Amino acid sequence: MLMDIRAKIYNFIRGNQAAWAEMQTSNNPKYLTKRGFLSRWYYNQHFAGSLTIAIYPLVNQKYVHFICFDYDKKDRLFFKELVKACLAAGVPLDCLLLEFSGRGYHLYIAFEKPAFAKDAVNLGKVIYTKLFPDVKLNEFHLRAAAASAKVELFPKQIQCIGSTLGNAIRIPLGYHTVTKEWSRLLDKQQCYKVRKSNEAAYNWRPMLLLELQKLTTLHAPTINRLDVTPLLEQPTTGSVSTKKDRPCMKLLLKGVKKGSRAMAGFYLSSYFYYACKLPAEQVEEQLMVWNEKNSPPLPERKLTECLERGTKYMPPSCTNTFLAGICFQVETCPYRKA
Repeated sequence: MLMDIRAKIYNFIRGNQAAWAEMQTSNNPKYLTKRGFLSRWYYNQHFAGSLTIAIYPLVNQKYVHFICFDYDKKDRLFFKELVKACLAAGVPLDCLLLEFSGRGYHLYIAFEKPAFAKDAVNLGKVIYTKLFPDVKLNEFHLRAAAASAKVELFPKQIQCIGSTLGNAIRIPLGYHTVTKEWSRLLDKQQCYKVRKSNEAAYNWRPMLLLELQKLTTLHAPTINRLDVTPLLEQPTTGSVSTKKDRPCMKLLLKGVKKGSRAMAGFYLSSYFYYACKLPAEQVEEQLMVWNEKNSPPLPERKLTECLERGTKYMPPSCTNTFLAGICFQVETCPYRKA
């Protein structure tokens, strides 16, 4: 029989039943993705330590039941600062589920009903701004600060393209096969482990969608400033650009009209992946942001094709006919190859 808190955890993540991952027991454990119904039996096995399960936060491509901050260090003081950042962003204390994960910490914020991933992730970004107040208000610099501190926000995308699933995160209260430690809930004041006998009384509830809406409205100015592609300010490396982004790519980032969208999406995907050195999941996220600016946006199937082609082929040079036709400084561009 599930304890109270475990029943609540089951209730807030049971919507993620389309795809999940099971950790394989070996000297180098890896997660094996499975598609299909994730029943209560699997949850009970996870809670008992017989299985280790991770789930993909994104469901139905653009909704989430929760967000999670994954901190991969055993620094309790920094994790307490993350809790304070959540409170500073307006998240109610009783909406935080804190956990020692076996090698670090997890902080979950669940929602009463499926929430738009974009709204949920935006809340996570606002929390980042509170956690790193001295970092420039720019998504790229916040990501860099978070990566340096070893803290990740799940999901990493605001929407999945095609059959992609995004990134999985281990569900609470399981057994870590690497560290050989059990996950444990943490109290919300000092972040010390809660005894198992006290778990049933753990004060936690999912956030109401109305509360999420109020927070995104409250922080709209910050969100609007962050909702700009970081590539316009991001230094890039590689053969294409070494100081700043190519003018032609800046133009494409503003959105294009029907007839040029597929070609532009292919070139941007390739540019993000090879020139800007972004991982595939961030390329996908940038394409989704860019596609919203197109008139009209590309269908999902076409956007998937852009992503797949872009990660296979290097970006074109400045002599490319399509790019030469849109660039305003093709003759004087510092990145034009001789």
